[in-house]
Amino acid sequence: MARTTQARYAAKAVSGTSALDPRYYSRYGTAAPAPQPKLPKQAPPRRAKPKTAPKATPRVAPKQKRGYGVSLFAVFGFMAVAVMVVSVLLLQVRYEEVRSEAVTLQAELRELTELERRLRIEYENAFDVTRVEEYATNVLGMTKPAGPSRAGSISSPAQDKALVVMAEELPEQSGFSAFITSVLAYFK
Repeated sequence: MARTTQARYAAKAVSGTSALDPRYYSRYGTAAPAPQPKLPKQAPPRRAKPKTAPKATPRVAPKQKRGYGVSLFAVFGFMAVAVMVVSVLLLQVRYEEVRSEAVTLQAELRELTELERRLRIEYENAFDVTRVEEYATNVLGMTKPAGPSRAGSISSPAQDKALVVMAEELPEQSGFSAFITSVLAYFK
């Protein structure tokens, strides 16, 4: 017949390993649970040794054999890398072409700069003041003015009139009246 015991618990809640700790029960005045009798350990049954030697390689069930498939992600990754490598190579070729073209253009620029320098020297030599003066007097029939005055007479076969006004003859005007006069002169 099995014996039943009724456990009394303390007023406080018991949780975790304290429920099985005998010191807990002695502290709160309750009876400790009866210790469980220990059973002797039994040794596991021995298996009989196989009579044949085990194989060197273990057998793998057909379900466990795995074939290494190609991942779609890996294929796209390799394609992206290949496209990048090709584009870098093409850009490198284009860079070399542009660089060689730049070298040729720089050499051409140096030649043109030298040509410009030579042409400027020829241009400056072409307009010698004495040669221009000789051409004006001999070919065009021009003469130098007689006096220090800059004013001279102009002979022309046409009946044009010219009025020479000296700066001293102009009446002085205030700023606003000079502005109005210049505006009116513009519209005449």
